Amino acid sequence: MRKRIFTLTVMFVSTGLLFSAFADDGTLTTEQEVCQSTKYEYTIDSPESGASYEFKLFGGTDGTDYVKTDDTNKTTIEWKTSNLTGWSLKSRETSADGCVGPWKETTVKVSPKPKYTPTSATLCSDDSRTEAADDTYNTALPTKDDNNVTLVKWDIAIKGGSLPSGVTSDGATIPATGVTSADYLKSLHFENTNTTSQTVELEITPYSASCAGEKYTQQIIVLPKVNEPTVKFKSL
Repeated sequence: MRKRIFTLTVMFVSTGLLFSAFADDGTLTTEQEVCQSTKYEYTIDSPESGASYEFKLFGGTDGTDYVKTDDTNKTTIEWKTSNLTGWSLKSRETSADGCVGPWKETTVKVSPKPKYTPTSATLCSDDSRTEAADDTYNTALPTKDDNNVTLVKWDIAIKGGSLPSGVTSDGATIPATGVTSADYLKSLHFENTNTTSQTVELEITPYSASCAGEKYTQQIIVLPKVNEPTVKFKSL
């Protein structure tokens, strides 16, 4: 029996992410890096006629850390849990004659998907901005997520695409993509001409150096605008 070395090709299948610094497709070597919550298909390149192939993952729990689905000459894996040390993905061939080849091993390192839990903010309605100290959002974007992963950029949009009726904004331009300054929203002002408080919701997607994170909603409560008083006078 001749000794045959097979190769594995990798194809990106789907993800809830907007960005990944890692390759979507290629030939598997001894190490692969992926983002958490991504799904990849691993396929035998030029399978031998009559041969069968098996794939095994070592470490972690199927259904919790990853979801592995096998098919003829391939397997699909959704990487659910981050693991910077890596899971061991092994594959091997059994020839048409029933001879079993050696395991081909790859360490798959799963980078975490950033997640941030915001707190709401309350602002006065903006008018002249010359005297009010609390009419500016004045809050930096988070530079660390809930698990202390460093964040390097953000996408920002108004949830639903528009502000509440009677509310306008100026200062920072929204929507904005690829924002790299954590101070970007510090110039944000709102004016609320309603008689009741209005809630503005910003949808923000944080990014680590490797992966896009979960979109979160930042709530900003804008208090009603305080109008100039009307002063009457009379002679005494």
